Amino acid sequence: MKIKLDVKGRKEFQRQMERFAKAIGTDIRGAVVAKTIQTGNKLAFATEPFGIKPESRLKAQRSIEGDVHKVFLLHAHTMSLLKKISVNIAASYHVAVKEGDYAEAARIAARFLNRSILTGGNEVLEGQRNRKGRVRDGNDSVLSRDKTKVLSYKEKVMKTAGLSKGGWYAAVADIREAKARRPIKWLRHPSSSGTGTIKGGDWGTEVTLVNNVPYAARNLKASKLHKALKEDTRNFENRMNRTIANANAKK
Repeated sequence: MKIKLDVKGRKEFQRQMERFAKAIGTDIRGAVVAKTIQTGNKLAFATEPFGIKPESRLKAQRSIEGDVHKVFLLHAHTMSLLKKISVNIAASYHVAVKEGDYAEAARIAARFLNRSILTGGNEVLEGQRNRKGRVRDGNDSVLSRDKTKVLSYKEKVMKTAGLSKGGWYAAVADIREAKARRPIKWLRHPSSSGTGTIKGGDWGTEVTLVNNVPYAARNLKASKLHKALKEDTRNFENRMNRTIANANAKK
């Protein structure tokens, strides 16, 4: 997912940028970089799960956990679901599992839980994802005999919570000309998750932020992206006005 910013166009905005650059002791190139850093931080905030507080992380982790359990049916959970239908059916399922007849166990689960019982591993979950990266509601599940393996996989996937957000922070770190401010711990991801470049100078300055996380666009839909960029422009104009006013007041 790529965002490119420049300062071509509006004359009044350019004049304000000149005054802003002077107020913060830099040139137009530096002012454009400052604008882009603010934009990157805004996009990180707007990327789902919305916000950057710990509650956002918990929300993301709960979603991931729910997705894993939609696909992988552990025997204990399968037994619980079958008991709600019939104790006898649950008992038949339990016997099949105990005797190692997993084909019969899968047949029982498929019939009475109205699910397609698939064979496979983690690739099944990936294949079930929709355009947002979430596991779609459906009837396809994997009957898993290995609770430890499922829980280990769930733990691994849950560590990716916030990866899309972290991609924007990594891109911002690339264009910071001073020491980068590190994001809060749960949003610190490999620098390869995002890249930033600066080309040209003065009014020809062009800054690009690239979020390299494959599903970043799923977590920041076009409508939310446009809203975030619009809000960011308004916020930056207010920031310039305050900065210029404060600089003038000190004269």
